[in-house]
Amino acid sequence: MLKIVVTCAVIKRNGFYLCARRAQGKKLAGYWEFPGGKVEDGESLFQCIEREILEELHCRVLARKIFDVSLSQQKQKVIELHAIECDLLNEEPKVNSIDHDLLCWTTPLNIYRLHLAPADIPFLKKLQQNKNHILESVL
Repeated sequence: MLKIVVTCAVIKRNGFYLCARRAQGKKLAGYWEFPGGKVEDGESLFQCIEREILEELHCRVLARKIFDVSLSQQKQKVIELHAIECDLLNEEPKVNSIDHDLLCWTTPLNIYRLHLAPADIPFLKKLQQNKNHILESVL
């Protein structure tokens, strides 16, 4: 069975978390997610998330530590999704219409009001249980 390793960024600023809505034409279009992407050959998880956020949101993050991991099976493949706590550095995230069409900063309570991608739901539940777990981002 094929295993695909993916990362997503859990970025917190002033009590709010960054979420991105998947653009039209993408798998799960209209769903909200913690942004990220697939790990490339020879790339560490931290290198992957820092590269993906730069490519997708045109800003830099510093990967701090693994927040959680979820596994999901889709047909003949297993998706191993690593949520990584990241600090937003000096730029403000920007929408990349190829991958995402909207960004928002929201609280764990309000994330439930978004149509969250299924793979990200376990991370939301952990955020709600561990309110103080995520490092505060400094701008």
